[in-house]
Amino acid sequence: MSPLERSAWICLASIIVVFVPYFIYVLHVFERDGAIAQPILVAFVVAGIAHGILNRIAQALMAVRFGITRRDERDAAIDARSMRVA
Repeated sequence: MSPLERSAWICLASIIVVFVPYFIYVLHVFERDGAIAQPILVAFVVAGIAHGILNRIAQALMAVRFGITRRDERDAAIDARSMRVA
C-alpha cells in the first residue's frame, strides 16, 4: 500500500471515529431541544480539533512504523497528470 493510500485510509478512519458520534449528538440535540446553535457549534469545534489531533497522531505513528518512503511511480504519474490538467 502506498503512503498516500495509507494516509487516505487514516483520514477516513479518523473522520468516522470523530464525526459519527458528533452527528449522533446533533440528532439528539435536535430531538430534545430543537435547533439550538451554541451546543452544536461547540461540539463541531471540539470534533474538528479532535479530528485534527487524532489524524496527526495516526499519521505520525504510521511514519514511525513504515518510515518515510518515496512516492511510487503510480503516485508520481497521477500527480503529474493532475498538475497538467489543473
